[in-house]
Amino acid sequence: IGRDDRARRYVWIARAIGMKTRVKMPKSRPFCKGCLLPMMPGINCTVRLSDHRTVTTCGMCGTVRRRPYLREQRK
Repeated sequence: IGRDDRARRYVWIARAIGMKTRVKMPKSRPFCKGCLLPMMPGINCTVRLSDHRTVTTCGMCGTVRRRPYLREQRK
């Protein structure tokens, strides 16, 4: 990302609006809960698959996010 400070500010504003209106952030646009940067695989985060979950690691702060991927395995 070219301007990390702007990206953090925009995510912070979106979260503030979401909390005020009680709307969840969309899962299609993930962000790091540690440094509030938008997560873009291959640019500022790494995504690995391990034991029925996806492990996403932020490249800036090192925060790890683990999410199950059960939907793909039920087929």
